[in-house]
Amino acid sequence: MDSSVWRRANLRASRRHGVLTITDAEALGVTWRSLRSRVLASGGLALQPGVVGLAGLTTYASRCLAAASAAGPAALVAGRSAAHCWGLTTGRDWPIRLVVPGGGARPELAGVTAMRVALSAEDRAAVTAIPVTAVPRTLLDVAKVAAVAELEELAARAVQARHVTIDELHAYVAGHGGVPGVRGLRRVLARLDRDGPTDSGLERRVRRWLAKRGLRPEPGTHETRLASGRVVRFDIVFLPERVALEVDSVRFHGGPADQHDDAWRDREARASGWVVERVGERDLEERAHELAAHLRRVLAARRAEGGHQATAGSEPARRGRGRRP
Repeated sequence: MDSSVWRRANLRASRRHGVLTITDAEALGVTWRSLRSRVLASGGLALQPGVVGLAGLTTYASRCLAAASAAGPAALVAGRSAAHCWGLTTGRDWPIRLVVPGGGARPELAGVTAMRVALSAEDRAAVTAIPVTAVPRTLLDVAKVAAVAELEELAARAVQARHVTIDELHAYVAGHGGVPGVRGLRRVLARLDRDGPTDSGLERRVRRWLAKRGLRPEPGTHETRLASGRVVRFDIVFLPERVALEVDSVRFHGGPADQHDDAWRDREARASGWVVERVGERDLEERAHELAAHLRRVLAARRAEGGHQATAGSEPARRGRGRRP
């Protein structure tokens, strides 16, 4: 195989998690045997019959794509394997799970569990070249084997990443009333309805922490225009009291520039009649009792002083989506 063909093979593989198949050999105009031999000689791996992976590029996603490719064009990566491909979970080396249409053959592949199931068009999707079950179907399949806490986090991450909306999940569940796992997914949707769309796992943790202490903020993030004209989005708000909680993760609030921007933003918010409290992971771990007592005092004081009344020039908050500006 000459160097130009090998460069083309590497380019094709780079777009598909390092995976090459018999179909790629045909497109490159070489035999599968010669392509396979070159990949293996370069330190690559034989992932499945008719599928190889280039050295240094093979990941769990590569193995999922290899399994689906070996199983045939109708096969989809499913369950936790699909959740990984969607970016909803990382790190675990689960056995790869595939589903094939009810009439299709169930392939026998090493390290792969394949099930024949009834699939509709809405159940089929693709993410970064990997044929997978769509997010609602993925969550329904995970619900059959996962605890509610794991399922809730996966569903929240799917909504956070805008792969699906809460309303779309409700519609999917309504159409699959008798399917195993739907009861667990309904329970999770009830929690998502309470929390609304969130921007991070730490936000969700804070919301669960608040709920356990009887503190019920508005669902979702909230956007408002301050008296200065600046539009901001608060992570968590108690709207009648005009109290906002900003959840500070090290990733987005750890640097000096971030902290300076946060302080300036908080001053503008206070000038518009808001009380802004900042909550970090250490607060939950080391000062949970004191923090809960402080928030109750703040909320009570705002109710007593009529904190629900907006300062001139500040518009009421509304639910927001996505990342904070």
